[in-house]
Amino acid sequence: MKSKLFYLLFLISSLSFGQNWTQVGSAKFTNFAKDAAMAFHPTTGNPYVIYANVLDANKPYVVKFDGTNWVAVGTGAIIANEAVLINIAFNPSTNEPNVAFKNKTTNRIDIYKFDGTNWVAIKTSLNGSDAIREIAPLSIQYDTNNNIYVFGHQNVSNNTANHLLRRFYDVGVVNGGGTSSWSYDQVYSIKAMATYPTAYNKYVVNNTINHTAVVQRADVYQHIFNTGNNDYHKNIDPARLIKMTSVSGGNYWAGQNEAVGNAGAKRIIFGYKDQTTPQPLNTTNNTSDILSLAEDKTQNRAYLMYSDSSDKLQFQKYSSSFWSTLPDLNITTNTADFFSGIKFNSTDNHLYLFFLDGGKVSIKKYQPTPSIAKYYVNANVSGGNNSGDSWANAKSDLKDVFNEIGNNTSEIWIAKGTYKPGTGRSDAFNLSVNNLKIYGGFAGTETTISERKINDNPTILSGDLNGDDTGVDFSAMGRTENSYHIVKLNANDIIIDGIQINDGHANGTSTNAYGSAILVADTANSLTLKNCSFKNNVGLTGGAIRAYFDINASINIQNSVFNNNLSRYGSVGYFLTNKNRTVTYNITNCLFTNNTSKDKSGTEKGYTASALWIRANASGSNVTSNITNCTFANNTDIGTQASTERGVLSLAKNTGGSSTHNANISNSIFYNNKGASNVVTKAINKGHVSLPNTTLVNNSIDEDNFSNLAFLTNTSNSDPLLASDFKLQATSPAVDTGDNSKIPSGVTLDLAGNSRIYNTTVDMGAFEYDPAQNNRTLTITATNGNITTNPNPTNGIYTDGTSVTLTATPDTGYQFNGWSGDATGTTNPLTITMDADKNITAMFIKTQRTLTIVETNGTITVNPTPTTITGNSGTFDDGTVVTLTPVPDSGYEFSHWTGDFAGTGNTNTTNPLTITMDADKNVTAVFAKIQHSLTLTATNGSVATNPNPTNGTYDYGTAITLTPTPNAGYQFDGWSGDASGTTDPLTITMDADKNITAMFSRIQYILTLTSSNGTIVTNPNPTNGKYDEGTSVTLTATPDTGYEFKNWAGHASGTTNQFTIVMNGHKIVTATFVKIQRTLTITATNGTVSINPILKGKSTYDDGESLTLTATPNTGYQFVNWSGDASGTTNPLSITMDADKNITAIFSSTASIDEEKGIEYFIYPNPAKNTLNIRSNSKVEKVSIYNLLGKKVIETTKLKINLERINSGIYLLKMKTEKGIITKKIIKE
Repeated sequence: MKSKLFYLLFLISSLSFGQNWTQVGSAKFTNFAKDAAMAFHPTTGNPYVIYANVLDANKPYVVKFDGTNWVAVGTGAIIANEAVLINIAFNPSTNEPNVAFKNKTTNRIDIYKFDGTNWVAIKTSLNGSDAIREIAPLSIQYDTNNNIYVFGHQNVSNNTANHLLRRFYDVGVVNGGGTSSWSYDQVYSIKAMATYPTAYNKYVVNNTINHTAVVQRADVYQHIFNTGNNDYHKNIDPARLIKMTSVSGGNYWAGQNEAVGNAGAKRIIFGYKDQTTPQPLNTTNNTSDILSLAEDKTQNRAYLMYSDSSDKLQFQKYSSSFWSTLPDLNITTNTADFFSGIKFNSTDNHLYLFFLDGGKVSIKKYQPTPSIAKYYVNANVSGGNNSGDSWANAKSDLKDVFNEIGNNTSEIWIAKGTYKPGTGRSDAFNLSVNNLKIYGGFAGTETTISERKINDNPTILSGDLNGDDTGVDFSAMGRTENSYHIVKLNANDIIIDGIQINDGHANGTSTNAYGSAILVADTANSLTLKNCSFKNNVGLTGGAIRAYFDINASINIQNSVFNNNLSRYGSVGYFLTNKNRTVTYNITNCLFTNNTSKDKSGTEKGYTASALWIRANASGSNVTSNITNCTFANNTDIGTQASTERGVLSLAKNTGGSSTHNANISNSIFYNNKGASNVVTKAINKGHVSLPNTTLVNNSIDEDNFSNLAFLTNTSNSDPLLASDFKLQATSPAVDTGDNSKIPSGVTLDLAGNSRIYNTTVDMGAFEYDPAQNNRTLTITATNGNITTNPNPTNGIYTDGTSVTLTATPDTGYQFNGWSGDATGTTNPLTITMDADKNITAMFIKTQRTLTIVETNGTITVNPTPTTITGNSGTFDDGTVVTLTPVPDSGYEFSHWTGDFAGTGNTNTTNPLTITMDADKNVTAVFAKIQHSLTLTATNGSVATNPNPTNGTYDYGTAITLTPTPNAGYQFDGWSGDASGTTDPLTITMDADKNITAMFSRIQYILTLTSSNGTIVTNPNPTNGKYDEGTSVTLTATPDTGYEFKNWAGHASGTTNQFTIVMNGHKIVTATFVKIQRTLTITATNGTVSINPILKGKSTYDDGESLTLTATPNTGYQFVNWSGDASGTTNPLSITMDADKNITAIFSSTASIDEEKGIEYFIYPNPAKNTLNIRSNSKVEKVSIYNLLGKKVIETTKLKINLERINSGIYLLKMKTEKGIITKKIIKE
């Protein structure tokens, strides 16, 4: 088990590894390089690289990868000069590497080979090679004799001259002369704009033609190497190809197309020979000219490398008309002198990339998923690795197979299921690999094709991408998203066997207007369809299949059914053959039924050919049509194009030229094919041109007996007596009346898979009649009853076409309920026709009892579910016990039952209720509205309700309006309980019992008080708050210290303090407080007093203001002291104005000096009011004061003398000092 797991993990890792790029040897293995090219050794597959060595003057060097390392090929540079246009290739006969380049010293081409040791010149300084332009690498080619050729692009002097693709070769060797003589010739003349280079290879010459200044056209030619002829020529108009690339010996080409009139806006265009192919993904608006193409010729795949609009290298793979992206390497291309290229190595089957990497060359390789010989596909596969190599590992998506197959793929086996070509209308299954066989009809276990059962395992390719088709018409019917083409065939020798191709819808333009099931390319040379079915396909022309052969070809269609296809003409198939082409159509054992050709619109009219239109369409066309043992029935041609006949099978040839068409119609039936007004249409007509040169009809039936044809053998217009499945009935005139010699070789079975010949002679039509096979067996089944048949036996064998009457009889307690199997409906008795084996069952069921329920404002659930339900009635088997459960609607509740549960008219409240269905019964569930109570509470007000009563019972869902009314002096504040908010009035819905309170409160007003430098006291409180309406509030203003109340403002006025206000509304009151003002009175005699600060504009001072008083005496005086509201001798004096003040500055005359005695003294103030002060430099012993009468009134030793006890007047002061006596006159005020 561990080993198996290891190998599984190894396989998964190998597959995963193979899907990514890997490094080849070491990265950056060269010196700095200016350019490079790559080739592979034919047997070892080792990559060789030639590069221009920047560090050695751009000389050419060659290295190879030996499997481990990059090693030099030869010693040093090939030549001692700079080389450009370098390229490398291998000679197919010697396996020697050959190189070619332009020698910049000689300005001519040199060609060298490596002999295993040294680089040896094949030819140097090729004559005429100095004219080669340096716009693209030289191309090295070999002819069938392995002679070497070198191609280059010749230089010209102007834009209008012919650009020559110049070829250099050894004329003597090529022509067999043996003597070496190198020369050159012109392979092709290219008229191109000189600024736009061309590329070329062995088989393809690509060029750009500038026809006018405005319109460009790109021409792509395939050039036959030896003759110079062109095998094909492709125009791309308008276009301007600024760079092209292709592969030597290949068929693919790619180019950078610069949009005309919009230089710089580029996109990649791609082609296969001269055919139109799907274009690469998302290559618009490229800014770089980097482009390289590689081709895997074994797998018929192309690889594209380009630089995208973000300057990054991108890689895509083209396989079977599918494009897919390769892993991104994140390589940027906007570095200086960037170069890169890709080549496919057919030895190791890897794609190689060389590129400039940090100034040097690196190489990476990528291994694509290899294709296998046989693929298995199963839409319902579970598990596996999706490799497609077995049923266990089957691919689930058929698209993946077509994106992977290669030329080695020969078969695809597809299991039952539905497969769609994609998600867009243009998506298709593209068949582009030759010799491919596609088989369907497998269950998913078979090991041989013979094991499959096609009818049991339908394999369907569907164009109904959304799965929503509702019918078949040119428009609508849910077909707007259907595929334009389900299959596109662009390959030779294709076999499609056991596949249903349905629901294509080619209603577009150009090629999207035809071939909705299969669109055949004009170069596909052989298509075989066997055991296939084409149904519900629509095309404007060629509804199901369309081919316009421009090659000798053959179409073989065998044992296939074409049903319900639609077109304006050729509803099953429209086949045309181009000039000078020979095509053979062999159509055998096919059924064409219910196909229609008709008008699409009043201008797009239907021509003809409700089934097939086969045309030799051009001069030299050579067509043979063989229609054998086919049945054309119930087809309709109702087109109104006047130039054509109405018909089923149109066989035609061009009216001019030398076209030929010979038709053979054998053993075939044309019946019930109609046109407008149910008119029988022609079995075979000419379309709108001419009938074939000869149309031989042998042993065939047509209602019109082929009246428009001349060469008839054993034909008739008899009713072929077709059964409903288009097989022959026993008495059909088509039985045993065919011609055995007309049966194609190898055809041994009819459309049903039975022997093609029974009873020695083949029948007409697609089905062979065999009595043993056409005896019809009737198998009938009846339980709880029986079936009688007429004629008998009950179960037995009937002759094909016999009418049988079936009568169903039920057992007691049962009743007949209808037919199933190969009969439907309830008709009894029933008559059937035995045109096939039939298996019919009569269905009996218990006698049914009907229960009718009535439910209003609720529903009743019933268990068990009735057998049938019609409206409010259901049926049950007799005796069934049924449980009824009432479910009331919102707002309702179950009340009771009435009806047939215990006798008509009774009522019951049982829930749930059980009844027995022993008779038909009627039961009614009565539902009543749920009642809810409303309780209202209101204090200091009331609540009115609408509707009434105020407190009472209401039906569920009743809307009630509540209106609150407050008492006098009150106001409504809001709701509480089961209501909230302040909405007035309020609407509530009675969805439950509710208890709601209306909240009322006294009306209150807000008193807002404002004050600065004081407060306002309110009585009653609060200071700021709500007061009931009418409240008297006393306001008292209280000033801060230093302030005094001035007045009221707002809703109060005046200067009275207190103020009473009545709250009859919201009030705002402001108390104004101002600073207390103080008066200063200054008295100064014999001097002045200055005050700081100085009063400005006022006469008073704010209470508490600080002042400085400075006393300044007049000349001859001196400041003595302060008196009044200040005292002391401090000068200047600071005071605070905390009251009115009266201050006196006392000055006295200047101090006296008794010069005789040397006494200095100072008596002040003088005059004095109450106090006299004495200062002296001599000690004062005694002071005596005398009045003018000489009476001593005061005697003291103090220097501060109180004068209060003496009267005002003039006195004499005698002062005794230690130095003597001083006498001075004083004045008492």
